[in-house]
Amino acid sequence: MKQLDFGRADVELEVSAITILSDEEQGPVSKFQVFDRITYDSKIIWSSISGFSVEHRILKMVQWFCLFENLFSATCSICHQHLQIDPRTSQHLPPLWRDADIKGDGPCKTFHYGCLESI
Repeated sequence: MKQLDFGRADVELEVSAITILSDEEQGPVSKFQVFDRITYDSKIIWSSISGFSVEHRILKMVQWFCLFENLFSATCSICHQHLQIDPRTSQHLPPLWRDADIKGDGPCKTFHYGCLESI
């Protein structure tokens, strides 16, 4: 894995698109609803942290993506189920909401969007 050197003055970073794909896909969009939903959410998160430097935003996005290491094994912290109908896509999806606390001091809580909307 190549490490980015953010301290170099001659390197300018720009993010023009965020697309989440399975390792078997080529893009530009995923054929899987689960990855399309994460792509949609990542664009919202990217926009919500627009006041920070690109380097800081990339770091926060990588930290957020790391929260998905248990994407297909995690259960919802509310209903304790693996799959639920997603209100936006009408598809059965795993819990895709990860708590926003990126401190790394324990497992994050996972939620279905429908469960979050019901509380």
